[in-house]
Amino acid sequence: EIMGNWTATKVEYVSKAAPATRVDVIALGTVVVVRFNTDHSLLYIETESAGSPVTTRGVWSLDEGLLRVTPSGMSLSWEWSAHLSGNTLTLSGADMEYDFDGNGFPEAADQNMTLVR
Repeated sequence: EIMGNWTATKVEYVSKAAPATRVDVIALGTVVVVRFNTDHSLLYIETESAGSPVTTRGVWSLDEGLLRVTPSGMSLSWEWSAHLSGNTLTLSGADMEYDFDGNGFPEAADQNMTLVR
């Protein structure tokens, strides 16, 4: 079961155009906490090193190793391959965007996360 509070030890963005280009925002000082509730609601709180918390709410489902998160008010969902081992939840391959070069225009990326409780 994945219900409960989790803290990210890795939130990595991997460029789809240049897979050797990777950024782990946790290594840059960002803190991420995720809460999976029993009613399948979700709370995702991301706090950059010098910033205020940004909270995303939504709903989640886990089916045969696929975690799907749909943020509140959005029609899109993110999907990760999920693997739970003890108190570590490894999530891989969600289609996202990240501004790798800091020019204000995000590029296509895969997101990988490691969460612990």
